[in-house]
Amino acid sequence: MEDKTKRVSERENTRITRTFNQFFKFGITGALGTLTNLLLFFIFVDKMHLPETPVSVGCFLISGTQNYIINHKYTFLSNTGTSALTIKKWLAFLSASLVGLIINLIVMKLVVFNFTLPYKFIAQACGIVAGMFVNFWGLKLFVFRKG
Repeated sequence: MEDKTKRVSERENTRITRTFNQFFKFGITGALGTLTNLLLFFIFVDKMHLPETPVSVGCFLISGTQNYIINHKYTFLSNTGTSALTIKKWLAFLSASLVGLIINLIVMKLVVFNFTLPYKFIAQACGIVAGMFVNFWGLKLFVFRKG
């Protein structure tokens, strides 16, 4: 009985380690997506003075596509294996990320409304961070699940 308990414990530790590693890789991927998002947002909102909400949605689509590819090929490789990138999975990825986008937009608007900032991309960054944890679990459980 002790051997069985030890094996279950080792399996649980392996699962926790794999999830931590995936979250770390998700953070790296997210950092790249955030750079893409913030750079585009800065150019279109802070320099070209376009309205922040539609630009934020456009940045979400561009950086979301970038993140889908990297997450599929790097972050969740142990789950996706050699499976191909597909439009269906991309749409699932963007759909699961919509909750994070909603959180992003709410936080961004709250920051813009309540603070005087030299650049609005700072508010966008706050929104991105707020949606990150929701996105990780939504993507892990619904898009990149094993099998």
